[in-house]
Parts: sequence; structure tokens; C-alpha cells
Amino acid sequence: HLAITPQAESKPKKKESKKESKKESKSKKSSKSKTTTNKPTAPPILLIKYILGYFYRLEGAVKKSNKCYKLIQTESKIPQWSTYCSYEIGYNYYLGLKWNKAITHLTTFSKNSTAKGLRAYSAFVLGQCYAMLDQNPTAVTYMKDCIANVRKGFAHDAYAAKQAKEFLETKKYSDRDKLWVQG
Repeated sequence: HLAITPQAESKPKKKESKKESKKESKSKKSSKSKTTTNKPTAPPILLIKYILGYFYRLEGAVKKSNKCYKLIQTESKIPQWSTYCSYEIGYNYYLGLKWNKAITHLTTFSKNSTAKGLRAYSAFVLGQCYAMLDQNPTAVTYMKDCIANVRKGFAHDAYAAKQAKEFLETKKYSDRDKLWVQG
């Protein structure tokens, strides 16, 4: 169903003086120049590949998912895209319980990401990977990093921080905890 809304009544415009008209014209020009950047944009096919990689992960087709993300890394001219693909590949390995491979890619994301998004959660996942390998001092470092990077109002961050705080109480995973992570 289409909602039909009444259009606002238009008031007759008052005549603008030449000074007001020039000021308005200058402000339009300056706002255009401020928003225009020379940053490269991603071709739509890469965005489609990114989304496809996510859907492949949901289906359990991790190899196909990683293939999509690796393709983006080689074809994208935007460094942050490549960095986010490192996160996605690392997260795929984490879900597949391949801790060392996950660490490699998630560390790349952690070192190169300029965005705040996923910073807390990736630190938590890195901490879990190190804890699963019984490298607990490194796990502690990442769990603390997770807590330090939590953004208010983001459920992912809140969950990661809660889990990180629980880990920091003992500074290691019990056998039961390890089974939970693998589940």
C-alpha cells in the first residue's frame, strides 16, 4: 500500500537581495567542494562479492566465502576494504577452529584497521584464539584490548566485553570453557 501524504503548502518566496543571493551561492559552492573527495570508490561487483562471501559463510561454504574475500583483497584499490576482508577471512578460520590461521588474518585486521567497528570484537576473538592455544599471556593482552575498545550502544561490543571480563577473572580457559568456544 502506498501512503498518500498531503504536500506542504508552499508559501510565496520573499524577494532576496543580491547580497543574500550571493551568500547562498557561495555557501552552496563551498559545501560542494568540502564533500567531494578523490578517494577511490569500490566497483559494485566487489560489494556484491563481499555480501556473497557473507552468505557463503552462513551456508557453511567457508572455502567459497574466503575465495570472495581474497578476490576483493586482490582487486580492491581501497586499503580498508582489504583490511576488512582480512577480518572476514580470519573470522571464517575462527569458526572453523583453525586458531593459527585465524590469528594471522585477525592480526592483520587489528594492525591495519583505521575504523572503530569490529575493533573490540576482533580483539576478543584474537584473545579466544590465543587462549585455545594455551598462550594465555597474549590472550590476556587481547581481552584487555577488547574491553578498552568497547563502543557504547553496540551489542557485539558489549557481548565481547562481558566474555573478556569473565576470561580475565581466571586468565585462562578451563576444559569446559574450551568446549564452549568450540561449540
